[in-house]
Amino acid sequence: MDWLPLGTAFTLNWETAAGWVEITGEQLPGVVLPVAEFEPRYQPMLFTRIRVHNRHVLEDFVSGLTSPRTLDLTLAPRKGDTICFHYQLGENPHLLAKVKRDDVP
Repeated sequence: MDWLPLGTAFTLNWETAAGWVEITGEQLPGVVLPVAEFEPRYQPMLFTRIRVHNRHVLEDFVSGLTSPRTLDLTLAPRKGDTICFHYQLGENPHLLAKVKRDDVP
């Protein structure tokens, strides 16, 4: 199967957590990823890799935590769009993503 990686949507480690000390509210910042290429046949997916103690890594498909999952988007991404991520805190914490397009408010 072919993958078209766009980049890292969210990183949780001691460095990023230290940067969130002054954040109040229910969201942690993620990143904005530009969509350089995209064909409608591709399905946006999230992949998770978990690294513990530098050398122990859970790669894709080895755990329920690292099984890829479909990225829930209201707009199908296309070349030139950006995908904005943030982590929603609270009773149901999860990663959220939204496609931003210049011609759509």
